[in-house]
Amino acid sequence: MYAPLQLQALREFRSLIKGEWVPDILVALRGESQHFSELRSRVNSLQVTRRSTGSGVLHDGILSRTLQRMEHDGLVERRAQIGVFPPSVEYRLTPLGEDLIVVMQPLAAWIAQRTAANAAPTHSDQPCVLSPPCHEQHGDRPGE
Repeated sequence: MYAPLQLQALREFRSLIKGEWVPDILVALRGESQHFSELRSRVNSLQVTRRSTGSGVLHDGILSRTLQRMEHDGLVERRAQIGVFPPSVEYRLTPLGEDLIVVMQPLAAWIAQRTAANAAPTHSDQPCVLSPPCHEQHGDRPGE
């Protein structure tokens, strides 16, 4: 059973990654600063699989609002370059944003594993995600 402080920490984690585009932006900004248009292009280039599911393309307004929220949450730093024309703004991850990616990696691996398991053949109309492997549990072998 989770202690109240652990539940609160999980709620805060969920709040930080809330929003359809936050994980994509975190990945796109990892390791380097980017201008707004570069960031938009990079996030959209990550969307090959997302487009096939109908989730669409990241547009300027959504990116702008999401970056503002991420900046407010301490995940992203916005740096305006003063004295250049045209005006230029770069975005980069804060240490908290970099840490969040590290925390998300095992969660993403776990989700990918569950997704792959749910895509496996089933013995009923329910996905077979049993451990030990499904064929051992049900006494059959794949291809039989």
